Amino acid sequence: MIEAFRDDILSTLTPGELDFLYFAELHLAEIAGWSLDQAAAASFASAPVIERACKKLHLSGYAELRFLIRNELKGRAIAAQDGISAYRTTAAQDALLREARLTLRDPSMALLPQAAAAIWQAESLVLFGRGLSEFPAEYLSEYLARIGRPCRRYLDPPFVYRDAAAFTDRDAIVIFSAGGRTIPVVKAAAIAKKNRATIICICSDRESPLCKMAGIALHAASDTLSINQIDLNSRFTQFAVADALVDELLREKPGQKAGESPAS
Repeated sequence: MIEAFRDDILSTLTPGELDFLYFAELHLAEIAGWSLDQAAAASFASAPVIERACKKLHLSGYAELRFLIRNELKGRAIAAQDGISAYRTTAAQDALLREARLTLRDPSMALLPQAAAAIWQAESLVLFGRGLSEFPAEYLSEYLARIGRPCRRYLDPPFVYRDAAAFTDRDAIVIFSAGGRTIPVVKAAAIAKKNRATIICICSDRESPLCKMAGIALHAASDTLSINQIDLNSRFTQFAVADALVDELLREKPGQKAGESPAS
């Protein structure tokens, strides 16, 4: 939903108004049925803040925002049903295998040792992903916990902004994003870059703002697939890059002797 509004309009919103918009993005189905007072109570934003945010988005008010959300949810349901009926399983398999080959042969994979070293050396390590990219971020965070590399993983942008604002050049952030243009992702990277932290991104678009800000950009090849502007891009290769990164982390684990097996 956020992507439907222009960046120049979103930039006029205050932090509190943006926080409500991010909350709405994560609770579209609930917002569609909530009154203004219910939305205010659930999001910890006052009713005037919500109404001001709607006005800045060139809407008449909260009622119109709820109307737009209902229409978007209805359109998603119809589009998904139509798309599934016409999508062949073999086509999906072929696409995933091709994307995996492109990803693992990509020149950016040569940066894996650099990424692993940055992750091991970081005093503070944060993982971040939005939407479907939350899942490969969670996947990597689980592996990091198992191999003894503590990190923090966030879903809510304000928490990432808070940590990034306290970063120094001794810290690192790993960001997963298909397009690399989602506002919270770009903003988190910008704050981290300002504080000279190491930015590692796993992204499908080399020309995105995220990739251009990242010190280490690992390319996860992915076809562009959408139905009625609904993002259906696969995150399969983001998981593949996460696996390759874990393998490199195990090879470069501090205290491990040269030639010693990670499992020994």
